[in-house]
Amino acid sequence: MSAIHTYGEAREGALVLLPPFPFDSRLWEAVASQLEGLPVVTVDPPGFSGDQVPVTPSLEAYASSVVDKLRGEGIRRVLVAGCSMGGYTALTMLERYPKMVAAIGLFGTHAGPDSAAARAGRTEAAVRALAGSDMPARAEGTRDLLGASSRKDEELVHIIRSWAAEAPAEAVAWCQRAMAGRPGRLHVLQRANIPGIVVRGVEDPVTSPEQATAMAEALQTQVIEVPRCGHLVPIEAPSIVARHLGDLYKHVFG
Repeated sequence: MSAIHTYGEAREGALVLLPPFPFDSRLWEAVASQLEGLPVVTVDPPGFSGDQVPVTPSLEAYASSVVDKLRGEGIRRVLVAGCSMGGYTALTMLERYPKMVAAIGLFGTHAGPDSAAARAGRTEAAVRALAGSDMPARAEGTRDLLGASSRKDEELVHIIRSWAAEAPAEAVAWCQRAMAGRPGRLHVLQRANIPGIVVRGVEDPVTSPEQATAMAEALQTQVIEVPRCGHLVPIEAPSIVARHLGDLYKHVFG
């Protein structure tokens, strides 16, 4: 089961934050610290907190783990926000547990499936992780997730590289396989009829403007573009992210 972390009192109407791959919930700490007074909850991906990964790698298993943790805290209604893989998982929660998800925040993510080439790449990366040979590429790859502006911040680059290095190999492989097997979920947004925000770093090297626009149109909103940021907006521009999430939370829960 995934580890849960709470900031303040966990209660009904929580703001749930799901991290990007290959990170745990520390990537959201700077945002959570600026949401004082709100019931903020973060949930690590399977295997990132010393727990065992589920037998079958799937985002459905991660989403179910998140929901189980929330229900264990007595939480039945949430605003769920995710970055990258966290966004894929938020969409999975929306599809499987629509009565729980009151609103959604999507950061540096998209609602489409992987291409055949991307799936093959994830499978190869999973094998390398279990063989212990993926670390150099993983460390460099995390740096490349940042926008060109953020890459100039040597401290930030060091932090995300060290976090990526701490990710357990079995958890890394599990997440790669889970993401490779996910379906497209744009239709989930189109039929959801809930409030939401779509946020993309202008310098994002992974998520395209077209992918962000497709999600925003499905939610009947506009893409929020953050300058001088890449794929990891929550750690590149935490104040901006906290402001938009706070506004969305107040809109939904008052």
